[in-house]
Amino acid sequence: MNAIDPAPYGWSWYAATAVASSPREPLTFDIDVDACVIGGGLAGLTVARELARRGWSVAVLEAKRIAWNASGRNGGFVSPGFAEGVDAIVARVGLDRARELWAMSVAGVEYIRATIADTDMPGVEPADGRLSVSRVDDQVGVEHRVEMLRTQFGTVVEAWPAARVRDVLRSDRYFQAVHFPTAFHIHPLNYALGLAAAAEQAGAQIFEETPALAIDPAGVRKRIETPKGRIRAGHIVLAGGAHLGAVAPQVAQAIMPISSYVGVTAPLGSRLREAVRYGGAVADTRRAGDYYRIIDGDRLLWGSRITTRASTPRRLAGILRVDIAKAYPQLGGVEITHAWSGIMGYAVHKMPQIGEVAPGLWVTSAFGGHGLNATAMGADLIARAIVEGDDRWRLFSSYELVWTGGTAGRAAVQTIYWAMQAGDALEERYGSHYHELKRRYEAFRAKQRAAAAVRREIVAAKRRALAAAIGRGVRVGGAAAARAGRALGITLATTFGRLSVAARALGATVAQRIAAARAARLRPKESNLTTTAKESIGTTTSAASGLAALIGSVTKESMLSTDVVSSPAAGSANGALSKPQHRQTIISKTLFGTATMRAPTAHESRTEQLVGRSDSTEQGAVEPSPPIDDQTISTSSGARASGLDLDTWSDQIVDLATALRARAAIDADDDKAADPVGEGRSADPRVADVIATSESTADTSAAPASSLPPVADVPAATPPRNRRGRKGKGRNSNQR
Repeated sequence: MNAIDPAPYGWSWYAATAVASSPREPLTFDIDVDACVIGGGLAGLTVARELARRGWSVAVLEAKRIAWNASGRNGGFVSPGFAEGVDAIVARVGLDRARELWAMSVAGVEYIRATIADTDMPGVEPADGRLSVSRVDDQVGVEHRVEMLRTQFGTVVEAWPAARVRDVLRSDRYFQAVHFPTAFHIHPLNYALGLAAAAEQAGAQIFEETPALAIDPAGVRKRIETPKGRIRAGHIVLAGGAHLGAVAPQVAQAIMPISSYVGVTAPLGSRLREAVRYGGAVADTRRAGDYYRIIDGDRLLWGSRITTRASTPRRLAGILRVDIAKAYPQLGGVEITHAWSGIMGYAVHKMPQIGEVAPGLWVTSAFGGHGLNATAMGADLIARAIVEGDDRWRLFSSYELVWTGGTAGRAAVQTIYWAMQAGDALEERYGSHYHELKRRYEAFRAKQRAAAAVRREIVAAKRRALAAAIGRGVRVGGAAAARAGRALGITLATTFGRLSVAARALGATVAQRIAAARAARLRPKESNLTTTAKESIGTTTSAASGLAALIGSVTKESMLSTDVVSSPAAGSANGALSKPQHRQTIISKTLFGTATMRAPTAHESRTEQLVGRSDSTEQGAVEPSPPIDDQTISTSSGARASGLDLDTWSDQIVDLATALRARAAIDADDDKAADPVGEGRSADPRVADVIATSESTADTSAAPASSLPPVADVPAATPPRNRRGRKGKGRNSNQR
C-alpha cells in the first residue's frame, strides 16, 4: 500500500502503509480568501474543514507535505485528557473550569470518531480501549484517580487490579491500571490524509510545498507572503506548531520542540499473542514511559523516550529493542523493521495554546503528549470562534504564551528529563515503600491542615465573642453615661440656679448695708470711695444677673448634651465638659465655695429696716428683694447670658471686697482720732454691726492673693472738712 513517497514522513511504518494520496500543487498565484491556515497538520486540516463546511473560503499553506511530522508519526492514541495531569489542572484553574476543559477533550475524541465514520476513511482501522498502567504497586492511587474521573468529571473509566492487568499484559513490571473503554487508537497518517480529502471536498484549497514567508496581520484584510504567491485573508490561523519559525516568532518561541521515538517490529506471531493479549493501546504512567499497541495482527508498534534532540539517533532500533526486552523478556530478540522520530510541540505548562493573539490572528498549537484529541478540540473551537463568535476558547486563557528559553531552555528540559528518568527508576525499585511513605506523609499533612483549621476556627470564635462583649459593654456604658449625664445636668441646673439667686441676694444685701452705714454716719457728701463702691455694687448686681443667665444657658446645653452621651460612639466626646465650661465651673466653685443659703438673723433684719428707712429719707424708696423660691430659680436659670463671663464677674467681686476693706480701715482711723478710747465705735450698735459684717464679707469674698488688685490702685477717700476747715472734727461732731 505504499502509494506515497515515504521520504518526507521519515521512512515510517505509517508512510509505508498509507493510503493513496496525490501530492498537492504549490501556490503560484495571488488569491483572496476568507481565512488562511498556516500548517497542514491535524489542527490546520480540521480548522480548514470546519470553516469550509460553514461556507467560508479557506486556503491551507503547508511547507512540505500534509501531516509530514508529528501529525503523521505519533502513536495514534485517541483518548480524553491533556499532557498535563488532571490534578495539576484543577490546582491551576479550579474544579469547575477543569471539568469544562476535560469535557472539551472528550468532545475531541468524539469528533475524530464521528469524522472517521462520516467520511468512511480508508486505512484508519480504529481499535477500542486504552490502559494506563502503573509500574509501581499503587492500588490506592489508582482507585483515587478512577474515583475522581468518574465522579467529578463524568468519565467512563475503570480501575483494574494488578491480577487483571497481568492477565492481559504478561509482564511483572506492571501492577494496577486505569482503563478507558471509550478511547481508541488509529493510523494517524491515514486519518490526516482522509481529513485533507474531506476538507477539499468541503471547498478548502490545500497548497503543499508552500511555506509562509511573512504575514502582515494589520488591518481588516491580512496579507501572507509565499515564495510564488500572495494571499489576502480576513483571518489567519497559525497551526504550524513547532515549525512556525520566523513567521510568528511570538508563538514559535513559546513552543518547545520535543522528539519522541517510535518503532515497529517484524511479525512476531504467537509470541506476541502470548505476551500481549490486550488489543487496545497501552501506556505506563512514568514521566517518560513506554507506549505501544498491536498492529497488523502480530506486530508491535513501540514508542518510548523523549528528548530535545532533533535528529534521529543512529542506533534507534537497538534502543527500542532494549526497551521492549525489559518489559517483555519472553519475546526474546525482536527485529525492528521501521524506526523513526517525530517532533512534538510542548508548552511550558503542557497545555494547548488556543486563542486569538491579535484581532483576526488565531493560534492552535502545542498539542504534544496528547495530540489527536486535542488537535480536533482546538481546531473546532477556533472555527466556531471565527464564524459564530463562540468564546469558549477563553477557557484556555489561563495558559498563555510563555517563552521556553531558547537554546538554554532546551538544555534545561533535557536535564529535567534525565532527572525524571532517574526518579522513575528509583520509584520503580522502591515503589511500594515510596508510595507507603508518600501516603503517610499526605495523611500527616492532612491532619496538620485539619488541626490548623480547628485552631483558626477557635481563634475566630474568641474574636467574635470578644467583639460581642465589647459591643455589649459599649451599649451598657453608653446608657449609664446617659443616665449619669442627665442626673448631673439636673443637679447642675438646681445648684447653679440657687447660686445665681444667692448672688443677687448678696449684691442687694451689700448695697443695703453700705447704704445703711452711710445713713448712720450721716455724711453730708459722698466720698470717692463710696462712689466707687456704689459703682461696684451696681456692676456686681448686673454681673449676678448675667451669671444667672449664663449658668442657665450652660445648664441647658449640659442637659442637651446628655442625650448625645447615650450613643456609645459619642460618649467620650460629648459626655465631658468642654474647656470653657470646665473653667467656668472651677470659677464658680472658687467664688461661692460651699456656702449655703440661710435666713437672716434678727439683727440683720433690723439693720435692713433701718437702712430702708434711711434710703427712703435721702434717696427715695429702695425696691425690696423678691422672695427666693423655685420659680425664681427656674426663671434665673433659663435666662440668656449676653456678653458676660465668670472671669469679669469674679474680678468685680474682688474689687468690691477690696473697696469695702479699705473703707472700713479709713472709718476705723477716723473713729480712733475722734474717740481715742473707742467709745465712738460702739456708740451706735447698728453702725458697728454693719462695719463688722462688711469686713467679714470682704474677707470671705476675697479671691486668692495672686488675683487681688493692690490696695494702692483703689482711690483713697479724703475725709470732708467741717465748716471751719478742720479735718475730721466736724464729721465726728455730726455723728455724735
